[in-house]
Amino acid sequence: MTGEAFFSELASRAVTHEPVRKRVASFVSVDLRLLPRYSREGGFTQPASSRRRPGHAGSWIQRVGAGEPHGTIGRRKSVNVRTFLWFLGQPPLYREMLRRLAWSAVTPRTRRSYRERQKLLSREWCAASVHNPDESSRELGLSGDLPSVAVLHPAAWKNAELAARTCPVRMGGPGAVDLLYHACLHLHAERVVETGVAYGWSSLAILLALEATQQGSLVSIDMPYVLRGNSGQVGCVVPDALRKRWTLVRRPDRDALPKVLQGMTPIDLAHYDSDKSERGRAFGYAMLWSALRPGGWLISDDIHDNLAFRLFSEQVSRKPVVLPGRDGSYVGILKK
Repeated sequence: MTGEAFFSELASRAVTHEPVRKRVASFVSVDLRLLPRYSREGGFTQPASSRRRPGHAGSWIQRVGAGEPHGTIGRRKSVNVRTFLWFLGQPPLYREMLRRLAWSAVTPRTRRSYRERQKLLSREWCAASVHNPDESSRELGLSGDLPSVAVLHPAAWKNAELAARTCPVRMGGPGAVDLLYHACLHLHAERVVETGVAYGWSSLAILLALEATQQGSLVSIDMPYVLRGNSGQVGCVVPDALRKRWTLVRRPDRDALPKVLQGMTPIDLAHYDSDKSERGRAFGYAMLWSALRPGGWLISDDIHDNLAFRLFSEQVSRKPVVLPGRDGSYVGILKK
């Protein structure tokens, strides 16, 4: 049996057998009414409670019937099957796999034009809200020009650059490392949580600051990258000498954050740089914000990707500090 046939058979059994449907719904915390039903005669049917939102192109099955180009469908099916088979080899991630299956089954795919429009609106808002250096220093309570991490710790930074260059897997760039470093110093941070690690640039900056103050610890959450084969390279720029203050949790945000925060609350600083979807950000922001102490900071990278950061700042009634990042990106900061 091919991987695609195996996937189809498993999906059909999961949504045909009522006890299995109930167990899946309970496991991934979704309403049973949102799971589709399947019959061999009629195939998949969307639940009556599923409603198409503005800008959505319909489910994958609906798009097949609507005449989406055959080559596009074939490529997507191939990627979906490979992703599913990858998850089968990761037992600790089965909960995330089922969560994604349930979500994709009930959520129509967003049109590309809609996503691009949301990103444009977010960029316009970021550009209009961006702070100049004097404004940001005043808002955050930081003093003037702040030296970069590379200047303050040249040997550690040089070794990190070498580790990134020799890494066999390409991952994300440094991001707001200088901001994170000085935020730790300014807040006298002892408990720091971040989501998203990749090479570990942000982890390195935070750990260097904690080492400089001789206090505190960092917990970083980073789910293994799907189909990337980079599990052994995540955090590769962090030297062994700094790892005594560092805990790396290789789980999805939805599984790891509640457990991590339960044992660390309140936290002084939160850095979000993982799931960039609106849904993922909404979950992560809310969890981290609830765990922050009064006066703590929530820092988020790439807030221009969608409107999630703007909406969350309005939800918690905080005026955000927006700073320009690398390569036309934006970084957002909320003070609790």
